Amino acid sequence: MNNVIWISWQDHRRTSGICNYLSIDLYVIRSTRKSVARYMQLIHETFRVLMTQKPKVLLVQNPSIVLTSLCVLLRPFFHYRLIVDAHNEAVEPYVHDNILVRGVSRFLMRRADITIVTNEYLADTVRSCGGDAVVLPDRLPEVDAVSPVELSTDTFNLVLIATYAPDEPIMAILNAAAMLQDRLSLFVTGDYTRLDASIRRQLPANIVFTGFLSNADYWGYLTSADAIMDLTSMDNCLVCGAYEGAAVARPLVLSRNDATVRYFSRGVVYTDDSTQGIHRAMLELMENYDDLLAAMAQLAGELPGAWEQQAVDLRLRIEVWSRT
Repeated sequence: MNNVIWISWQDHRRTSGICNYLSIDLYVIRSTRKSVARYMQLIHETFRVLMTQKPKVLLVQNPSIVLTSLCVLLRPFFHYRLIVDAHNEAVEPYVHDNILVRGVSRFLMRRADITIVTNEYLADTVRSCGGDAVVLPDRLPEVDAVSPVELSTDTFNLVLIATYAPDEPIMAILNAAAMLQDRLSLFVTGDYTRLDASIRRQLPANIVFTGFLSNADYWGYLTSADAIMDLTSMDNCLVCGAYEGAAVARPLVLSRNDATVRYFSRGVVYTDDSTQGIHRAMLELMENYDDLLAAMAQLAGELPGAWEQQAVDLRLRIEVWSRT
């Protein structure tokens, strides 16, 4: 689209997926500096892009709350329409939940022309703050041909997508998997050094930490797995791993929240964050695997078309603003 750009201070598959579909130029601004120097460089580069491109419509990703605040403050000088793609943390702060962050978040939702969110529950929050919300889940990733990874031939292979963030019930998952060491192999992605070494040493052999994976190896694990798990204690959060699992048509184990149950409605076993609940979900997954596999294949075939229909309203509004 002409006169439309997206600025982000971090790479994110959701952002690139939306930009690719809507033909929006994406500017990902990065810095290797630390603390104040990092923000000064990011702000300078953002200002430079705005001066060079002079967009009529600007989209930004929140987080970063600093980037979004900057673009709200600069809008009177550049006269662009501002669209904020707000992840859960930007609407309902969880990791940085304090009165200041919540106040700034509400202010930004009011000041944006549109706040994009992944589900209606978050949209209700935006509207209650006086903002205008558009619902658009993540687009299913397009998976290139990848080489399979050799996993266990004797047990059920479950891949856990983990970042070791505060919202992930890692210990409950590991404890549940340890109870099934004769039936299930759990492959845990992400930087395992965030988990205390003494804990790792005590775990049984059916729990394997992959470490940080290249993109090709990551998709190799997902396409080779029998099923995929991605859990969060954040309310109404549609986790990235759910979209990735659906993209490779693998059954999922997901956290039971209203937004997830509504969107990922088939081929999924839902659970709470307790060891007992996760253990039951693993058993249900293995016992009903064939039915879940078929159901997920059906859902995976439907989601891309449904996403495109949801993207129509956003596309039309951006096109109108880009011409005026």
